[in-house]
Amino acid sequence: MNNVKFSLLVACIFARLYEYHPEYQTLDSSSFDKFFFDYDQSSDKDVHDHVFDFGEYFEDTVRWLEEEGYIRRYSDLDKFVLTSNFLEKLNLVSDSTDEEQTIGQKLINAIKDNSFDFAIRLATSLI
Repeated sequence: MNNVKFSLLVACIFARLYEYHPEYQTLDSSSFDKFFFDYDQSSDKDVHDHVFDFGEYFEDTVRWLEEEGYIRRYSDLDKFVLTSNFLEKLNLVSDSTDEEQTIGQKLINAIKDNSFDFAIRLATSLI
């Protein structure tokens, strides 16, 4: 279950940063908690455990993404942007479909359409 939580959160963060690139975006847990609730409502999986400390998990995930080079922090603020190396990966067009959408655009659309299982699979393949 922890991998599902992690992948869903990573998918949401990547989608937000890709959609607004190159603007630095504030990342705070209150902006992303809703996706866990929505995912609970749309599936039989229970990712929103009420004992679960989402704020702490969120901070740990953002820190890991930063340390691994996926995102970059602006100064001491909680504003982030995708790194150029990872942005290149999200800008790729998948060879497996006829669509001209980038991987990043597919991720944005999956989150907006509440296609969380697809978003989770995409995020898992990216990290």
